[in-house]
Amino acid sequence: MYSTNVENELRKVENLTFDILTSDTMQNEMPSINQITSSYEKKQSIDSMINYLLNQSFTQQYIASITLIDNNGISYSVGNSTIDYSNDILSTIEKKVKDNAGALVWLEPQGDNRFLVAAREIRSMYGLQDLCTLIVRIDSNTLVNWVSNMSHLMK
Repeated sequence: MYSTNVENELRKVENLTFDILTSDTMQNEMPSINQITSSYEKKQSIDSMINYLLNQSFTQQYIASITLIDNNGISYSVGNSTIDYSNDILSTIEKKVKDNAGALVWLEPQGDNRFLVAAREIRSMYGLQDLCTLIVRIDSNTLVNWVSNMSHLMK
């Protein structure tokens, strides 16, 4: 039952990434962020996108951060524990995401890093052009503790 609960929570993360990619905010703001040169209009789009992602990052307590990498390589991160990804890690994530053609990619924690990573490519629903890469970091300790506490309540 314990592993089933963990799987259910990871499925929630997968659903969250799908909700983000299909949201009006992402579909409307990311093309503007990628193309608009006007600083005022671009800032409005960025603010709207960041506010939306911030709300999404608090839907589950084990989500450490949500990061978007736009087509210009600029990253936008929100959450309780944001990080700057190294170029090596970003290259690995980008390659895996591109290889999976929009499907969700999971990366296991590396070394003493306790974070799982779920990533996917976000494309326009209208023309299928690439909009950005979505990266969700999951604190595995918090996830396991949360599921463990919930399991006790279910007994």
